[in-house]
Amino acid sequence: MCALKCDKGVQAGCPLGVIRESSTQVEVCSSTKPQSSTEETDGFMSYDRLLSEVLWNKESALKWCQTVGLIAREETCYICGDLMKLIKTTDRLDGVKWQCRVRGLDRYRHRIIKSIRANSWFENSNLSIEEIIKFTFLWSVGLRQNQIRKQLNLSDHTANAWDRLCREACEVIMMSVSSEDRQIGGVGRVVHVEGSKVSKQANHRGNSSECHLVYGGREEDSRNTFLVTVENHDVETLLPVIKQWIAPGTTIISDCFHAFSDELIELGYSLHETSSYHSELFEEVPEQPMRPTARKQDSSYLAETLYRHAHHGDDIFRSLMEDIAEMFNPNRVV
Repeated sequence: MCALKCDKGVQAGCPLGVIRESSTQVEVCSSTKPQSSTEETDGFMSYDRLLSEVLWNKESALKWCQTVGLIAREETCYICGDLMKLIKTTDRLDGVKWQCRVRGLDRYRHRIIKSIRANSWFENSNLSIEEIIKFTFLWSVGLRQNQIRKQLNLSDHTANAWDRLCREACEVIMMSVSSEDRQIGGVGRVVHVEGSKVSKQANHRGNSSECHLVYGGREEDSRNTFLVTVENHDVETLLPVIKQWIAPGTTIISDCFHAFSDELIELGYSLHETSSYHSELFEEVPEQPMRPTARKQDSSYLAETLYRHAHHGDDIFRSLMEDIAEMFNPNRVV
């Protein structure tokens, strides 16, 4: 993940509360917690609930991240193989770090330090973990980028970078889900399909870029979706994709396949071309202040649409956090 910079940010939650140190190891705990009317863990996460149950102090935020799987629950020292200790520190934004320290004169003497953000969604960012959680929540509930920037007092660069990271996380997740061979649509069903030509900078830095084509579809009145990359835009490439992902008898609504509509009819599909690029597929995505053609040049917007459609009616924030935790998997053995 790229290094994100923030000119100015607001620390979320309460000030650093009770954090006791015992034998150099931090106990992430506190003596008092604000009362909440929604102590249960089920149900949708509201903003008030996020503040009172997750972000009410720094330790609570870290504990929640460990519970969800966004940061590692434990770390093993690569020198001695022992579990590292979580200790209090003043040289890190998070206030804690992993450490393994062995004193002595033998060859095992060492002091290993590791960030709690290692291999996680938060790695390489200059924002606090609380701010990133806040941003992801506000993005999940559909606030526009400029609204989130004002709410969290972020720079334009930081807000734009994290907005893109959220969309690209959706793209990786949807690509992973679409790796399973399953068709959508069928007789009497309607599937909307959109295409996007994408040029992405390598690792969000430099001038090196990679171009590819992405096609995504979603079925009306269901959560069924697919998102795939293709090499070319020709009939020899796209017909097999349609046959793989869309069942015969489906009514396809798209402006991508007019060049070979006869072939689709022969295969048992019905094609209805859209009058403009802004089909119903993008209705669920919050409009951003950007040129209309920009959406067709960035597949992450298409992926965001499909992700929101696939989780329609769910708590998108919870779903996204769980998917991101699985995607980064900070608890894996490296």
